[in-house]
Amino acid sequence: MTGVGVSRASATTIPPWADTADALLMLESGLVTLSARADPRSPAAGQLWRSTTTSNTLKYYDGSTTRSLADLSLPQTLTNKTLSTVRRAITGGTGAGVTVDETGQVARTVYKVTAVHTAFAAAASAADSTLATLPPRTQLQRIYVDVTTRFTGGGATAASMTCGKSAGGPEYLTAFDVFTGTITRGLADSDLGPSLTRASAVQGGDLPSWSGSTAVQCRLTTRSAPTSALTQGALTLHLVTEAVP
Repeated sequence: MTGVGVSRASATTIPPWADTADALLMLESGLVTLSARADPRSPAAGQLWRSTTTSNTLKYYDGSTTRSLADLSLPQTLTNKTLSTVRRAITGGTGAGVTVDETGQVARTVYKVTAVHTAFAAAASAADSTLATLPPRTQLQRIYVDVTTRFTGGGATAASMTCGKSAGGPEYLTAFDVFTGTITRGLADSDLGPSLTRASAVQGGDLPSWSGSTAVQCRLTTRSAPTSALTQGALTLHLVTEAVP
């Protein structure tokens, strides 16, 4: 085996990997610079290089597998990896008269929508906006409303909101102030309406209809001016649902 020594006084750049096959690098002190190069087709055991094939990565060959040492403080790209999609499935029922229709459907959905003040514009002090429609056999498990800009302007002196499954209904979120400041609702059980509170939720949520669709609506109510007079206001609605196949 050929030995290559790098002393305190010597150069700190290692010769190209092809020139140092079966080399032993002995460092007394100082820094070492590895020249960047593409991954070799047939590296020898023990070879080390700075890869341009996979950026920001040091690689070495252990005799059977090329290993990587990546700098995770820099942007990385997931390569040569497979994310597992294997999940435990329910064993189907068997026997006369039994037909298995679904064995493991992925049915949970996260929905997000943003609405500004013009979505509630009406020549009245109350206006409803349908922000989502649940398909049949869909359970609403969680709801959050994040008011990112307060609803003000146009002479209005107050503004509040409710969200539910009927026009003006508070089934999902009871009335909350959207005039005074920004606010996030749905983080506490006391924020929730009668269909979603911990005491009232059926199997962890609300399934409003087995056979028909259901509109999720929010109502904005103003004082001293119609909702169309508002000059600002924005919210983001988040829903977590699960469908029954």
